[in-house]
Amino acid sequence: MLEHSGKDKTPMYVHAGPCNTRLRTRQDITAAEARRLITDGVRACVLCRPDTELGIIG
Repeated sequence: MLEHSGKDKTPMYVHAGPCNTRLRTRQDITAAEARRLITDGVRACVLCRPDTELGIIG
């Protein structure tokens, strides 16, 4: 899941499935899109750890 900033939809955080944080604006994305976003510099949520779930190290 992607959390983005309202109108311009700038990616802010990538989340894994149901995350315990209160997401302001969100969009469902595929695992491939999540990997690409994280490797391109979009932050992974520190609570639900989508980077770990997707096997991304570092």
